[in-house]
Amino acid sequence: MTEKKAADSPELWRGRKSQSAILLRICAEGCYWRDRAGVPHATIANGESFGYLEVHSSAFRQWIAKAYFEKCGGAATPSALNDAVAFAAAKGTFAGDVKDVFLRVGRDGDEIVIDTCDEAGTLIRVSPLGYAVDSRGRVPFRRAPSARELPVPTRGLALGDIRSFVNVADEDWPLVAGWLVAACRPEGPYPVLFLHGEQGSGKSTQARILRALVDPNYAPLRAAPRDLQDLAVCAHNNWVIALDNLSALPVWLSDALCRLSTGGGYGTRALYANDREVVFNAQRPVLVTGIEDVATRGDLIDRAIIVHLPAMGERTRRPESKLWGDFNSARASLFGALCAAVSAAMANLGRARIPGTPRLADFAAWAPRTSRPPGGHLCHLPCPIHGRMGPLGCFYVHRRAEIRLPIFPGLWGQ
Repeated sequence: MTEKKAADSPELWRGRKSQSAILLRICAEGCYWRDRAGVPHATIANGESFGYLEVHSSAFRQWIAKAYFEKCGGAATPSALNDAVAFAAAKGTFAGDVKDVFLRVGRDGDEIVIDTCDEAGTLIRVSPLGYAVDSRGRVPFRRAPSARELPVPTRGLALGDIRSFVNVADEDWPLVAGWLVAACRPEGPYPVLFLHGEQGSGKSTQARILRALVDPNYAPLRAAPRDLQDLAVCAHNNWVIALDNLSALPVWLSDALCRLSTGGGYGTRALYANDREVVFNAQRPVLVTGIEDVATRGDLIDRAIIVHLPAMGERTRRPESKLWGDFNSARASLFGALCAAVSAAMANLGRARIPGTPRLADFAAWAPRTSRPPGGHLCHLPCPIHGRMGPLGCFYVHRRAEIRLPIFPGLWGQ
């Protein structure tokens, strides 16, 4: 047995020190820091890439418990694990650097970075020049247990090819595509996309498909939250919030979706503490499905894209197994087309001229610029029918004769 193997043998680890001492030695292998809210994190080496865990999360506790088991062949006691977590938290809080930490979509300098959430820590870097795969994972991302993997993007399809999997009218597709591309921005504001339609129009299925292209999840569609705290926890753990089959929006939820669209926080008392506040602050892309129009308050309508899905006949309806089979086969190329559209939007910043300033002006300036990478040509953006969406859509309708946008052939699927 080599000297290294002897030093790592379970017998030597168990017989040399207490459980707490062994766990503290394991924790010393990590690098600790805190985010801008003061929450301590750990950077864990994973081969040539890195993982990032909140110190107080169950995932970090599981990591040190697994490391102890691999070294000692047994289970660590809860008190020893508590000592190790306390040590890591103190090191990150009092001796660590301050870093930005992201969820699914982040930024590194001038690049947009998308976390695929695979075990290797693969990231997708998007710039005005295109996109590239980064296998080293050096941008801090936190991952919720329910997050699922995005595929490594491939080339070969255009953004318009997503239309074969979504049931939207021609005049609504540009705004749905604009919402999809804007969901890949690390900063908002984000319009709330409402998908309405009669029974059998594919609302839930299309919501799952749209979310699967940006933020796949074990439970992609959720019921309406019971209160603000449930919504805050959902926003903390999900990049895209997809609420399915809503028949009404209470006032508090309507107001909360407005805050998620443009940015807002929620504070509550910390557990087992009288004077400590826990603050959730989030800005998220939101997707809502329902048969009837549920956005009735003016402030939410101002932030909404309201799309009514056409009825599906027997000739257009496909078995769900075939639909998902075809989608999964094309998913890597569709994700590549989405990354290319994000790159085009970055390259076109400052080129399109939109008269006036609508609500969610940053989105209004971003979405049209997904139209063309350098080398495209100019044509008119197809505009939605007046009255089928909120003021943001109407802005495009009223000014359709004035807006000339660079459109890349095939990007919108036209």
